[in-house]
Parts: sequence; structure tokens; C-alpha cells
Amino acid sequence: MQVSIVNKKIFTYGEHGIIMFDINSNQESNDDIFLKPDVDKEIINTSSNMSFYFSNKNNHHKFKSKMVNTPVSLGAVEMFDYFGNNIGKYSKERKNNSTGGNISLVTEKVTLLSSVINRTKDCSVIYLQNYSPLENISSKGIINKCITHDLTQIKVDTSKVIVFLPEKLYKLFDEAGFGDIIKWIPVPDELNMINYSLEEIFGTVIRGGPSNISTFLKISGGKLDSVMGRPLNATISHRSDNRVQFISNSINSSSNIICILSDVKDNININYDDHLKPENFNGSFSESLDVSVTPSLPIDFHIKLFGLKELLKKLDVDDVKSVFIKNSAIVLQFMFDKFSYNLNLLNESEKMLVKLRSEIYHNLLTKFELCREQKYLPVIAPVYNPEHSIGIMTRQLTSCN
Repeated sequence: MQVSIVNKKIFTYGEHGIIMFDINSNQESNDDIFLKPDVDKEIINTSSNMSFYFSNKNNHHKFKSKMVNTPVSLGAVEMFDYFGNNIGKYSKERKNNSTGGNISLVTEKVTLLSSVINRTKDCSVIYLQNYSPLENISSKGIINKCITHDLTQIKVDTSKVIVFLPEKLYKLFDEAGFGDIIKWIPVPDELNMINYSLEEIFGTVIRGGPSNISTFLKISGGKLDSVMGRPLNATISHRSDNRVQFISNSINSSSNIICILSDVKDNININYDDHLKPENFNGSFSESLDVSVTPSLPIDFHIKLFGLKELLKKLDVDDVKSVFIKNSAIVLQFMFDKFSYNLNLLNESEKMLVKLRSEIYHNLLTKFELCREQKYLPVIAPVYNPEHSIGIMTRQLTSCN
């Protein structure tokens, strides 16, 4: 288990700063746990080839989903619909049960169970979710005659045929005198027939997974104002006390992170849990941010960004009117500033910075409009660039996640 921080970059201007870095984590996964049925309770020889028969698509899909977390058997596993059409196969040479084909299942009703059994091969499992001949019959005597007529049509050896069915349905076959002709396995109504059958036949696998990585990245040398990230298989969040929290539940995860700082009075450093650090870890930010990192955003962009954040900070604590008047030149420059970028030409770091600038714009515009409505300022309508309106651009920017 290790967390590494690489590609550290910094840009400072006065007491303001931007730091960028990539964080990567990796860890081993815990071993899978294989749970197999007791040998003395084996209901089918899983070293032989097996055939499974389905009456509907729902059970077929459930079967394939459950097989992913089922131990691999020595024999092949074939799947059929009630008409004997092959709808998938897990080969004998498979390494896992992740795929078993994607063939459509015929869903028309098959009237007699015997017609399904007569199509079976050795070591066959039939899922009898319901028994269509009895759907419109209520008389106990007629039910028994129907079952007798059906099962006396069986013409194959049933010693290796297993039928999973609901308990209520099994009682009907048992009461008709056919409780021993086939290996019936009644499934309690509250249990999922597919899950129950596969666990009884093969067992199950409890998948191991990576442990949780959770660490706080402590920033020193300046005040952490905001955090932006592009996490992959991880979460990034801005926490109190100049910290960035990094959480991952994956074997591999990463994120590009940008931190906006103020009150920069010392060398900027980053630190986190010692047991997660690689050897020779150095948390100092010494490599300056150059144009190769944000080629579409000149240094002037970052300087203006600092000025706008500082202005927004003042608006949160000081009198709005006086702040706008004292900083009218900055406000007007900001309002008339051409701000249009082709997002397709920006790298991920630039997109995050442009998005931050867009958010500041919206906050300042909201405060400006509020101030104007309260008649603190004369009516000044914001002027938009005729080619790329700020309104359109900001809507585009909100989509760069």
C-alpha cells in the first residue's frame, strides 16, 4: 500500500500561489475466499460436463450473474432453453466464469416437463419455476392425473437429472406419487432459486478486495483556499486545517490536484502519513509552474485569478459598495475582459482553472447585480464579447467535469 505525489509545480505572485501535483495510490487486493459444499452432500458430480435448462430469460441472466462468483468446476457447463437450444457455454478449459455466451433464449411455454427431460444429457439441472399445465386447474384429482400423464412420458434415465422447483410445486408432484422418480430439490419460497442451486452445486466465492486508503495531505507555507481535482477511482475533498483528504477503495487510483493558496509567506510543502510514503519522499514545491503545464493560459491569467479571488474575499467581509468603488478598475476590467476558450484545446489542469475563473465570475456578477438592485451603484449593464458571450461560455464551462 503506497501513495506517491509526483509532478509538483508551483506559481507564486506576492502572497498568492497555485500548486499542482499528481497523486497515485496502489495496493494489493485481499485473497478471494472459496467456499465449497461438503463432499458428503454433493448433489451432482461437478467434474463431469453439466447441462442447465431455463424456462425464461430472467433466470438465465441471474444464472450468468451468479456464476461470476462461483468456483470454477472441472467440467464444462452448457446452458439450454426448454426446447433444447444451446444458449451459452462455459468451456472446460476456462480460467473463470466471467463469460458464458450471449445467445437469446426462446421464451415460449413448454407444456410438459417430460418433453424437457427427454432432451436432457447426463448430469442435467432443470429450473422449474412454474408448471404451466396446472395454471388453470383447481381440482386435486385432475392435478394428479395431469402430473401422472406427463411424467409417464419420460423415456430417458433420470438418475442424473435434478429439478430445482418451489416447495409448493414439489408438494404437488409428491402428492401425485412421483416424489422419487426424479431428484427433486425444493427451494423455500423466500430464497432465490438460482443462487440457492449454484451454491448447493458449486459453492460460492467471496471476492477479496483492496483495503481502504484514507489520508490527509497537509499543506504548509500558505493558507489553503480551494481545492480542485480530477480523481480516478478516488475521492478528493477540501478539509479544515489546510488539509486535502484523499480516499481510495481501489487497487489503483490517481488524481490531478490544484490548490489555490493565499498568505504565502514560506516554502510550500505537502506531508501525509509516513507509512504511505515512498522512499526518499520530498514534499517541497520547488519547481516553478511553466507555460508547458498550462500552455493556453498565460502567466497574466494566473495573476488576474489571484486578484479576482482577493476581491471576492473582500466582498464576503467588507461593505460591498465600498469594495466595488475602491476596486472599480479591476471590476470594469473583469467585466470587459475577453474570456473565451476552446475547451477542446485545454488540458485537464487548464480546464479546472478556467472553471474556477468562471465560478468567480458568477459570484462577482451576482454580488454586482445585488448591489445595483439595492441602488448602491449606478446602472451598468455588463458588456459581452460579441463573438463569444460570457453567458454562453460560462454555460460551456460548467460542463467540464
